[in-house]
Amino acid sequence: MRFKILILVLLIPLPIHGQSSTDSIDVRVYNAGQYYIKSFSISVDNKEFLFKEIPKEEYSNSIKLPYIWSYNRTEATVIIKHAFRHDKMITQSLQPVDHVGDTKYTSGRFSIIVSTNFKDGKLWVNDHVKKE
Repeated sequence: MRFKILILVLLIPLPIHGQSSTDSIDVRVYNAGQYYIKSFSISVDNKEFLFKEIPKEEYSNSIKLPYIWSYNRTEATVIIKHAFRHDKMITQSLQPVDHVGDTKYTSGRFSIIVSTNFKDGKLWVNDHVKKE
C-alpha cells in the first residue's frame, strides 16, 4: 500500500517556484548609437520579441516579457545613411555563451541600452540592461 501511495505522490505535478509563463516585466529599447535602428529583437525562452523603428536618442514602445538576463540573445538591424551612395542595412547578432554569473530579472521595468558603431567595414553593437 505504501508503494502505491508513493508512486501516486510522485506523479502529481507540482508548481515550481520562479517558473512562470506570464509576462511580468516591461522592457523598452533606447537607441544610444549613431544609427537608426530598423529592428531590435530579443530571444527569451526561444520566443522572439521585436522592437521596430527606433530613431537615434529615442526609446521604443514597451513590451511585456516573462524575464530577461543581464546578457541576452539579441539581433539589431540598423540603417546607415550615405550622402552620395545607397543606404546600407546591416544586421548584427549577439549570443551569450551561457548565463553563468548573469542576473535574471523577473519583475520591474527595464531599458535595453543599445549603442551601434560602424568601423572598419563592420557593425559593432553593444547592449546592456538598465533597471528603471
